[in-house]
Amino acid sequence: LVSELVDNTEMKCMDYRGTFMKHSFLWTDPVDKAFERFLSDGTHDLVEDFTEEGMGFREIMDRVGVDIGPPMPPLARFDRQIARFEQMKQDLSGLRTPTDIHWLRINAQPVKVTLVSFAERWEEKFTGYLKQFAEDRIASFVGFIGAVRAGLGP
Repeated sequence: LVSELVDNTEMKCMDYRGTFMKHSFLWTDPVDKAFERFLSDGTHDLVEDFTEEGMGFREIMDRVGVDIGPPMPPLARFDRQIARFEQMKQDLSGLRTPTDIHWLRINAQPVKVTLVSFAERWEEKFTGYLKQFAEDRIASFVGFIGAVRAGLGP
């Protein structure tokens, strides 16, 4: 009877461990490498299918000195990843701690807090990239506008 209880407790503890292990990529995969893989998959230019006088949008922008940035995945893919990490943070935050498994009390609060911070780090990788990408494009366009204004004179 006691050994059955211990075995059952161990099995339930392993199940509880699985709650956290399904997020193991948060600490086992390097966020930078995973993000680089994300960026290299399914990339495209900001503006596609635009030509004028035989030149594509990127060629035109390069010619006038506007940096439109590297090709990147569609914004919908970014949105899905950001929403995934946001949901993950909410799910992890909602886990009840401590939890009792038969006679054993498990305080997983430190693990929960750490996993939420890992999920935030992953989410910030995606949101930070988009923020920096937008800021860089704006700066490039502002520089272009300033150069054109200076060229046009007072």
